[in-house]
Amino acid sequence: MTYAAELIDKVDTNDFKFVASAKTTFKAYQQKLEVFAYYSYVSDEFGDRAELTEDFLATGHGVAIEVES
Repeated sequence: MTYAAELIDKVDTNDFKFVASAKTTFKAYQQKLEVFAYYSYVSDEFGDRAELTEDFLATGHGVAIEVES
């Protein structure tokens, strides 16, 4: 299991973006699965740069779960 956290603060406006994630790999029915889940919060006024990040869902609170095989 791998955990990560990221906090980005816009110093001029104090708007911020926060992401906490977890990633793990396991086998199910002889198939290797990778599961990646994350929670994110992006201030409404953070700006266009938030949309350029790969973990951007929307402004406000968001949760995503990705499964790859």
